[in-house]
Amino acid sequence: MNTNHNDTSEQCLFSYTSGRFLYNESIRLRERYVRFNVSALKDGISQHTGCGKVVELRELSEGGFNRVFLVKLEDNSQVIVNIPFAYSVPKTFATASEVATLTFLRSNGVPVPKQLTVATKVVDIENKLFSIPFSSTGSIYFKKDLPLKVQTDLYLPGTADPDRDSENFCIGPTTDYMFWQGKRAEMHLDCGPWKIPNEHLLAIGNRELAWTEQFGKPQGVDFPHNAFFPDVNSHKLYIALLEKYLAVAPFPLPKEASNIGNKAVLRHPDLTPSNVFVSPETYKITSIIDRQHAIVSPLILAAGHPRLFENPDATTPETLEPPEPPEEYATLDPAEKAEVDELLRRRHLYYLYCVFNGAQNNQHLSACADPVLLPRQHLIDYAGRQWMGNLMTLRGALVRICEFWHLLPTDKEWPISFTDEEMH
Repeated sequence: MNTNHNDTSEQCLFSYTSGRFLYNESIRLRERYVRFNVSALKDGISQHTGCGKVVELRELSEGGFNRVFLVKLEDNSQVIVNIPFAYSVPKTFATASEVATLTFLRSNGVPVPKQLTVATKVVDIENKLFSIPFSSTGSIYFKKDLPLKVQTDLYLPGTADPDRDSENFCIGPTTDYMFWQGKRAEMHLDCGPWKIPNEHLLAIGNRELAWTEQFGKPQGVDFPHNAFFPDVNSHKLYIALLEKYLAVAPFPLPKEASNIGNKAVLRHPDLTPSNVFVSPETYKITSIIDRQHAIVSPLILAAGHPRLFENPDATTPETLEPPEPPEEYATLDPAEKAEVDELLRRRHLYYLYCVFNGAQNNQHLSACADPVLLPRQHLIDYAGRQWMGNLMTLRGALVRICEFWHLLPTDKEWPISFTDEEMH
């Protein structure tokens, strides 16, 4: 249930107003309640921008990890303010990395959050980011914010650095939420940075293995799957699956460090409509927010359509043709036309992203064409999820990667096996 964001009372600024929760609502609302000094925030904005006093402060949107405010100043300029929820992790690293990432992007000609044309600029920005020769997998920080022992160089050796970015920035521990969720923040885990891409894959499996061994317990699968699979599963079976994943993890990525699939790239972690602000007057992007969990990762794992440009259909189009309305469109009633219009809008976004990738970002297009792209990504995604009673997804991903084993860059035999009982 949506609510009005224009209420500027201080209590509304502190509280979650975007909807209701079906269960544990008091806990979920408490997690999202963030009290702050409104007057001090306004004074800080005025001093930082030099654009006069704040004349309006209102909530603009709420995401999974933060609340976003629109601030208007005396000279009619506008500022976006992002305040994280209390449960947003990692506590220090997330903010430090986001500030460093935004500063680094600006220094490399990525206008954040300057105005951009909508149609081509997302792909244009990604092409710029994909051309940056990062040295490692992890997240971007200011050197001054991290101990030397958890830093690696920003760029690969021998990279030209006319702006001397490498003097100020480095690659440090990942801000991937799953490395810091719950008790993981208190565990001694390998959080990067990783110079060898496969070490990242192993760290994901070892993280969940350590957590499940310490905190896992028998449980059934979540709703709605518990209606079909009511049995309680042992966490020890999940531990066995994670051990199988760790046996496979050294092999999904290309062997050669120089392979384009291993190229470390930076992408927006959650490019959705709620994170992209567009001017209603100019139809230009005015701000792209929510980079607090941005990570540098191998291209072959980062490749794919952002959620904003995902294919709305179950199957991929056989040809790249502009979407067209159905022949019977003129005879549809208004409600049916509205549904068709929304589907066409999403199909056009998918189509345009494909077209501009082909024209401007060939290395991304090449990675997207990899036949093992999704099986590889699904395997690593499912191995990185917390034990919740579900054995099916990780087991299925392991079985599926077996079917593509002959396409992976290894001459080793399939290193794991399943019993007939496990397969059924």
